[in-house]
Amino acid sequence: MVGLVQGLVNYCVPRPEDKVRMTLGRSPHIIATFLTLVTLAALARQPGTRFLRLAISPFAVILTLRLTYGFVWWDIPLNSISFVAGCYSILMIMKVLQLGLSPNGILKLGEKVPGEITVPASDLVVRDPPKRAVRAPGSLTLVEHFLSGLEVLTCARGIGWEFGSGTKIQIPPETRDVSDTSKFLRQTCQSAAIHFLYVDLIVVFISLVPGIGTPDGGSIFVFGQNTVERYLISALLHFITSLSVIYKLQFVYNLVTLIGVGLIGQHPTSWPPVISTTVITSTSMHSFWARDWHQAIFGPSGLIWGAFLASGVLHVWALYVTGRGTDWDSVIYFGLQPLALIAERAWYRVTKRRVGGFFGWIWTWLWIQVFGQFLTNSWHRRGFSSGRLVRPAFSPTRNFLLPKVLPYIQPILQRYFTPTA
Repeated sequence: MVGLVQGLVNYCVPRPEDKVRMTLGRSPHIIATFLTLVTLAALARQPGTRFLRLAISPFAVILTLRLTYGFVWWDIPLNSISFVAGCYSILMIMKVLQLGLSPNGILKLGEKVPGEITVPASDLVVRDPPKRAVRAPGSLTLVEHFLSGLEVLTCARGIGWEFGSGTKIQIPPETRDVSDTSKFLRQTCQSAAIHFLYVDLIVVFISLVPGIGTPDGGSIFVFGQNTVERYLISALLHFITSLSVIYKLQFVYNLVTLIGVGLIGQHPTSWPPVISTTVITSTSMHSFWARDWHQAIFGPSGLIWGAFLASGVLHVWALYVTGRGTDWDSVIYFGLQPLALIAERAWYRVTKRRVGGFFGWIWTWLWIQVFGQFLTNSWHRRGFSSGRLVRPAFSPTRNFLLPKVLPYIQPILQRYFTPTA
């Protein structure tokens, strides 16, 4: 029995040297995993499928783990892309457990039986309440079941779903015209292009920094001639890395929005902004985590600790996808975050004033910009910033901007970004 379990673990999460290259001949692994996940999600929108979902769930977990950890996908290690893929796969496994263990399936707000409401779940929060479906859930076509499964798999924030926070979720303000689909799509394309240029600019700049801009990676704490310079430079690199994460998320979300609205035909209000525009100017840790970054921080202190520790473990396992090992820096960083939230609650109880204003902004930046450097350093040591969105030949920054500005920034790179430790 022990040997069987060990063999299964080695199959799902092999050692880096035992991975096999993904080829066209192995592409059925992708198709099988995708269809299994969609089928499980579609069943969660059907009544009376609990035991069938329980039976399928172990296979969905095994297939997802194998697809994530068992293959080498890139000729050149694009570790940031591998890291994102790792995060997404762990979220999918968490979703599989939710789909398999939910006794009544996945319900939208106002439903008593899954499948009563067929409009997108986010419409229940951002639009007027829709009418219930006239047809019974079992009368849906195969295509409708497929689209229903996709909707369940992509509902990470729980907007409009019973498992989410319902109307407590603070959706960032919409800046696009949701009343005109064509205009909404044009604005989304424009946003995707802008964020692509931002990411391309940052990726090219970081590629010029010795160590951290290579697939082998390096530390952000080895630059500067003295202690002050060293930590000012590490803070700058951390800030730039944070911006790249935000812009990459925005870019990918824009692409998925174009698919959802442009190809599948969902309403623009089904795809509200994923990150607030005030994320950089947050004036409290509550505001940053619960409104500007994501909407998962609700409930008592114990739930907060659990949510952040789970996030730390997620990042640890996602790093392992890069094939460069992992560490517990992510768990330590996220495990410290509840201390800031508890301190803000204590401040409010004592002073009856919420953390905010200029000093609140300084307080928030202390936690995000200072302590966050250790998380960023863990990423960079594994070549996190070596990833790129396009080949160098198609990079606007590398082909048009860099040749003009490199003579001016080269002395700065030599002075401040030469490793000294």
